[in-house]
Amino acid sequence: MRYIGRTVSIIVGVLLAMVVVYAALLFNSARILKSELEQAVKVASSSNLSVDVSGAQNGGGQFSEIKSVVPQLQEHTGKAREQADGVVWRIATAFPYIGDDFTAARTATDAFDTLAQQALPSLIDAANTMQQSGLSNGDGSFNVKSLSAVSSKIGGAKTVLQEQVAALHKAPEPHIGQVRDALKTGTGILDSLAGTISSYSDTITSLSALFGHDGTRHYLILSQSNAGMRSSGGIVGSVGTVTVSDGKVTLGDFYSNSKFTMTEPVKSTDEINKMYAISRLGLPYGGDIRIASATPNFPEGAAYAKEVWAGQSFGSNDIDGVLSFDIAALQSLIGVTGNVTLSTGQTLTADNTAQYLSNQVYIDIPSPQDEDRFFEESAQRIIGGALSGINADKAMKLVGVLPKMAKERHLYLWSFDQQDQSALRAAGMTGEISQQKSTPTTGVYSNEMGWTKSDWYVQRSATIKRTSVGKDGSTSYHVSYTITNSMTSDQAKTLPQYITGTFPVGMMNNLIGQSKLPDDQRTVVNTVISGLSQPGVVGHSLAIAQPAGGTVANIKLTSNSPTQVPKAQEGFDRITSNGVTYYVNLATLISPGSTATLEYDVSTAPGASPLQFDQTPTVGDPKIEYDYQR
Repeated sequence: MRYIGRTVSIIVGVLLAMVVVYAALLFNSARILKSELEQAVKVASSSNLSVDVSGAQNGGGQFSEIKSVVPQLQEHTGKAREQADGVVWRIATAFPYIGDDFTAARTATDAFDTLAQQALPSLIDAANTMQQSGLSNGDGSFNVKSLSAVSSKIGGAKTVLQEQVAALHKAPEPHIGQVRDALKTGTGILDSLAGTISSYSDTITSLSALFGHDGTRHYLILSQSNAGMRSSGGIVGSVGTVTVSDGKVTLGDFYSNSKFTMTEPVKSTDEINKMYAISRLGLPYGGDIRIASATPNFPEGAAYAKEVWAGQSFGSNDIDGVLSFDIAALQSLIGVTGNVTLSTGQTLTADNTAQYLSNQVYIDIPSPQDEDRFFEESAQRIIGGALSGINADKAMKLVGVLPKMAKERHLYLWSFDQQDQSALRAAGMTGEISQQKSTPTTGVYSNEMGWTKSDWYVQRSATIKRTSVGKDGSTSYHVSYTITNSMTSDQAKTLPQYITGTFPVGMMNNLIGQSKLPDDQRTVVNTVISGLSQPGVVGHSLAIAQPAGGTVANIKLTSNSPTQVPKAQEGFDRITSNGVTYYVNLATLISPGSTATLEYDVSTAPGASPLQFDQTPTVGDPKIEYDYQR
């Protein structure tokens, strides 16, 4: 018995000694990991890595800060990972309760080390490729091989970082407050960098999809004028072409919409007819390039424009894709290319382009023919300057502005080649309405029916408020959308008629005479025509998009406008096109100084992410407020 007791004592003593030694090893490992990880986070935070990536995209630092801090990051994250991958740390992750903290810390360490050892070096390698090989050949064409290589390298950085960030979000929540706070800070940094690098990668890939092909591609370019609002931007003011042959970009002539003839009704898509109020009335209306942007679903607008273009004497039937830029996009492109001085002597800059093209041009140039020539020249010069002579500096600047332009619906890129479409969709460049139940989107889109250039004076704002969450996980929201016509009554009297309205009363009366409208509807339409013929009155046909997997209900539109036509503005018809359900009215008439408010309720599918709001693009920053506190 004495022998057994002595043996037990020895074993207990050895175990206690092992525990003490393990505790000491674990304490030392945790100390080293904590110190190295804190220093890595400090380097990343103080260096503003995410800002530097964006700055590089805008042609600023070109990753100079990233290049200088990567060795420091690699040293700290490498030492931290040595500890987290060691046996001592792995044993600790199996501890009950406290093991979650060690697991979370290990996951964060892996993520930061992957950022330092793989993602950022790939980004630097891509930048070096752009600088050394160049994205442009000596003749100003795209270097197709270089573009493909850059796309591949940045895509690699995106993939490895996204995998780590996904793992980090799935890591168990730490119990210790300090660990939890540190993890939150690190996750925020990695989320920001992953988002920026992902945007960078997707944009380069989309450029490669359009311009990185061997052989020849022909693209149509639409220049949209926001002064006359359409669902996807503005009235198509001028149209041109760009040919890409083995990377070489050649810009063709631009033609104002006044040079287009009306074609036979478009066969490739009927979505324009469903969205544009004149067509919904059953009035005879052919293919009109001005309304190619009447749907927020840009691929349908692109198909419409392609068919109308093919019917013109100067058109062709070989279009492989369509690019669209509105006035806000042109202003952003000037920030990339530099100021443009036109033949009139007017200089367009990154500060004045939107205001000039949306409003001032109609005051300075009273002749519609001269205005058309001005728009043709400005679109050709600005877009041509952005697409030709691409070098590393210009590429970085373009990559910096394209994602924001696309997100706010100022820019659309579409290819009729299905292989290209996935890359353009990933970059968010296509202008399609989301049809994913898990990521629901509702939107309000406007088509100006009044033949004015008054939409520069229209102010819009939206508030989306969460009202309830169901037991099944479905969520309800209330949307309030306000449209104000800020033009004053004095301005309506003194501004050029081209701004305040040139509604073709005679033409519309002839169309109505040919229609088979019932008498009550004919009366409503005639009242709308009377209102639209008054100076400064904007008349928006509104479309509400229902989120995928959700519903729209309780639509209500109120207005203090003296020209309002209740039966035209309050009656919303339900239409479906390409899997999207819309609720559309005939016209919402808003006189100078008046306001209309559209309200409706939305429900989303169980388990869906928070509702997002989309709209016809605004020239200024979108005024969208989300109230999801409930």
